[in-house]
Amino acid sequence: MIPDKCTEVIHSSPPAGADTLMDSVPIAVSDLSPFLKLIKCICKLQSYGTRSGVARLISIRYSHYNERARWALDLSPLSYTEDAHPPGFAQFAIQDVTGGGKSASPVLVLPDGEVLDDSALILRRLHRLFAKELDWLYPDERAAEIRQFEDDLSVDLGAPARQLAYAIALDGKHYAATRPYLIKESAGVEKLLFSLGGRRISRAIVEIYNCRQSCIPRAQACIREVFAHVSQRLGHGGRYLYADRFTAADLTFAALAWPMIFPPAWEQSGLFLPYAELPERWRDLVDELRDTPAGMHALRMYEQHRFPTTTKSPRITSQNYRRW
Repeated sequence: MIPDKCTEVIHSSPPAGADTLMDSVPIAVSDLSPFLKLIKCICKLQSYGTRSGVARLISIRYSHYNERARWALDLSPLSYTEDAHPPGFAQFAIQDVTGGGKSASPVLVLPDGEVLDDSALILRRLHRLFAKELDWLYPDERAAEIRQFEDDLSVDLGAPARQLAYAIALDGKHYAATRPYLIKESAGVEKLLFSLGGRRISRAIVEIYNCRQSCIPRAQACIREVFAHVSQRLGHGGRYLYADRFTAADLTFAALAWPMIFPPAWEQSGLFLPYAELPERWRDLVDELRDTPAGMHALRMYEQHRFPTTTKSPRITSQNYRRW
């Protein structure tokens, strides 16, 4: 029997001593093509926009894992800048702050120099740093359940959503429409380099994260299964997934689900293709999932909890320094 390549692991194991699965597969220098190795040398010349005394989020802007970390940061008292990169480029900034030990975004560098290299670790560290302001993330009586639920979502929703989105967005017939959003808010030198080698980088992403067209049906099935499970958990009219208030479980589900529901906040941000311009296959799935109890829950979480009540407009905007 020929093995089903779509079932190959596209999610990385936790490092020794960590209590959570990692968001993405780490990329070793040996995995890079000669072209990407050249890009790495060029990118070393640029400044990555670090500001003394302010946290720094190294991100790929549209990534749902990065959105998970950004959401918690926006609701916390912590001041931060966002250092955004195109796919394939964030790894160079991340290797710079991790001593080459990590390559996947998001990574948060705290003002004291501590480096957090996974979105779950970022949420859990923020919860400890700001116990009063972010007590809602992990209520004591449900904390263990919520953490397990988050880790399950990272594998069962986060990875298939990335697989499906990249398989469609990086496909040849859709790449031209998608490319401007892959480099949005990035440094000028990275935009230039991506314009020269974007198709090669896209092919590398397809291979590394197993985002082949043939894998779309399985990714859709995994996503539908998670939405069905969350819908069942919500029951009839349930307002939140755990306890009687917003927690990290609701934040994580809504953030990881954003490419499958396209909430209005993302439409307003302009950081990715608008809903109306989505390829038909992707848009049909969004329409289907929006109508489920889980989809409606995620949309409501964005509407009611994504931004501080004093903020009238989305903060999914550029905060990084102007870099050449």
